[in-house]
Amino acid sequence: MAGQLHIRSLLMDNITNEYDFYQENFEVFKKIYENCHFITIPLARNTKFPVRNLRLEDIYKDINTDYEDLYENFGNIGIVTGRSGIVVFDCDTEKSIELFESLKNYKETAKVITRRGKHYYYR
Repeated sequence: MAGQLHIRSLLMDNITNEYDFYQENFEVFKKIYENCHFITIPLARNTKFPVRNLRLEDIYKDINTDYEDLYENFGNIGIVTGRSGIVVFDCDTEKSIELFESLKNYKETAKVITRRGKHYYYR
């Protein structure tokens, strides 16, 4: 999907106690992502949408922008996968997980368990 921007949420912010945990430890998670050279943006709470007037077109083309000031009223952290040099495969059913992992060229990678399945992260 070249030329498209995909934002993936790695933190589950729709569960109150986990949301509070992530809010309290936000700087820790942001630092982990920065150490992985991931470009992050703030997402609105309980969504996968950027906060305020942050447009996807701007995120994709404006490489040197610092979004730090937008983290005041955020609900989650999004990783801009294309700009971060990663691709995410999203498998939302048990059947799609089995099919993906049975592919001839499948390689083990970082995975995140989601409510509906798994995300597979490749660099």
